[in-house]
Amino acid sequence: MSELIYTPHPLPEFAGNPLVEVLKPLPADVVDKIKLLKRRPDFNEHELNLNSSMRRLCTARLKNFMFPMDKHVEIFTNIHSLIVGGYKDRNPLTAQGQQSLYQQSASPSTVTFLTGLSGAGKSALIRAIMRTMGPQVINHSEYNGKPCPYTQILYVMQNVPVNSTAKNMCMTLGSEMDNLLQREIVTPIFSKNRTHTDFILGLKKSVKHLRLGAIVIDELQNVNLRRGANKDEFLAMVSNFRDELGVPIILVGTTAAKKILFANKNISVQRRFCDGGFEELDPPKSAQEDDWYKFCKTMWRYQWVKDPVGFSDEICELLYDLTQGVTGILLTLFINCQMAAIGGQERVDGRLVENVYLEQMKPLHAALDALRSKDPVMIAKFDDLYFSAANEVTNFADCRMGEVSKFEKEAFVETSAVEPKFSGARRKKANPERVAQLRKELIGEQQHHQKFDNILNG
Repeated sequence: MSELIYTPHPLPEFAGNPLVEVLKPLPADVVDKIKLLKRRPDFNEHELNLNSSMRRLCTARLKNFMFPMDKHVEIFTNIHSLIVGGYKDRNPLTAQGQQSLYQQSASPSTVTFLTGLSGAGKSALIRAIMRTMGPQVINHSEYNGKPCPYTQILYVMQNVPVNSTAKNMCMTLGSEMDNLLQREIVTPIFSKNRTHTDFILGLKKSVKHLRLGAIVIDELQNVNLRRGANKDEFLAMVSNFRDELGVPIILVGTTAAKKILFANKNISVQRRFCDGGFEELDPPKSAQEDDWYKFCKTMWRYQWVKDPVGFSDEICELLYDLTQGVTGILLTLFINCQMAAIGGQERVDGRLVENVYLEQMKPLHAALDALRSKDPVMIAKFDDLYFSAANEVTNFADCRMGEVSKFEKEAFVETSAVEPKFSGARRKKANPERVAQLRKELIGEQQHHQKFDNILNG
């Protein structure tokens, strides 16, 4: 486990708070923020000498590619500030911070609404923002020479469950916290409670004692799928979370999710559900937009074909025309193009891109045609068309994975044959210091678990 780094905070309301100072500071410069958010795949020119099966494996790295645009940076700044602000009165080393575990929050938490088209990268952006702030689970031990035996969870992120009742949502969030801790601490709380109020109070205890930074509820549009359910029930549940839990809540969904909020004519409800900000990830309006050009140009560098074609304005225009600026579709198209080229013509040019789009992306054509139409009525149907097509799209990469998996298995067997094998006894004999350290950590974990369990159930 790496040693935690605490950066002194310049503002007095946050100074001396380990929950804040353990988080990575937000850079002032936009370029530095972009550097933190961007995620590029590993690439080595020597990999071009690998056989076709191995090079096809490399293309999967592009699934996590991210090149931030201006809107991403704006959302990053907002969410970072909300999470830090949420820790202001929760310093575990002060009397006020300890009292906050048992008292009603001085002020309600904020709700941030993030929406956009399917494939726009909303969920990936949230994870990237959290990754820049620190690890998801932070185990404090000592701060400025003082004992600080506290566990801090930066965020939990869960999809709207099929049955999106308050009880079900609490159970889902509690289960995820236990998964992160790799211990069953939160879930048993709910087994003793039956009412709607009891479940929220149980979640409230867990959120406070685990120093949770934010709750992210993803796939918000799924609330629209509830048969015979009143969407106001869901709004009431989130409203309860906002008032009771005392941590920022981030709602993420497609453009269809906006209906849940804006169909409600109550202005006060709309205000409460956007007091942390209403953010919308719109795709670029044309191929001429600077963000789109930079994204495509950077992405185009990562090719595992023998004869890569240079990036050009024509390629940029073609990629926009075929994907309408939806980055998720763009990355799928680019991966499939490389899969088609590797072992074949070994180059990705405009003609190949068009052919792969026509053959491999056919189920998505109706959704993309809706975006091309610029008709608001048709665009409103994009999400439904996209989701129905997603189950039908034949990913060309997956079609070739049988060959790749076979190669991997053969390579593993070959490697295993030459690797030295050590028995458990030999490992223990070889490193007694490590065994002693693990035993000490295990005892400490058991003691911490018991103490925490007593607090939560007391």
